[in-house]
Amino acid sequence: TILDNLDKDLILYSDVDMIVRDDLDELEYIISTHDISFCQTHPPESLDELVINNYGHEYICYEPGLIGIRSNDKTKQLFETLASKISKNMLDYDIDEYLIFEELVDSDLSIGSIPGKFKDSSLNGDSTIWSGNGDVKYSRKFWNEMSLYSNHTPTV
Repeated sequence: TILDNLDKDLILYSDVDMIVRDDLDELEYIISTHDISFCQTHPPESLDELVINNYGHEYICYEPGLIGIRSNDKTKQLFETLASKISKNMLDYDIDEYLIFEELVDSDLSIGSIPGKFKDSSLNGDSTIWSGNGDVKYSRKFWNEMSLYSNHTPTV
C-alpha cells in the first residue's frame, strides 16, 4: 500500500495495466515539486475546479490511476486519514477514488498536474506511459507494445 512506502522520498502509484515506454525524469521532477500529483481527467478552469461524480461527492478533476507523492508530514497524514476512512467502508469499491479528492478539497497540499502523456489511453506514439484503461488493454497495439518488454508473447 501507499502507507507502507511513505518512508521513501518519492512514490509513484499507478494502475497495473500501464506500459512505461520512455524515461521518467520529467515525471520525477513534477512529483518532487508538489506534495501530490495527478493526471487531469479534463482541463479544469483552475486547480480548484470541482465536479460531482455519480456518488454525489465533490472531487477535483484528476484521474486517480497515476498518483505521484512526495513523502512529508502532510502526505503521511493524508494517507493515514484515508486508510482509516477506507477501512470503515471496505465494501464500497470506489471509496478510495472519491475520498482522496474530498480530502484534497480543503487541504493545504500542493497539487501538481501530470501531463496526459504519462497516462495515455489513446496509445499515442509520443506518450511516455500507455494506460490500458478499459478495453484498451485488449487492443493489438497495446499488446504489441507490451510484448516489447515481456519475456512471453501475448495473444489477442
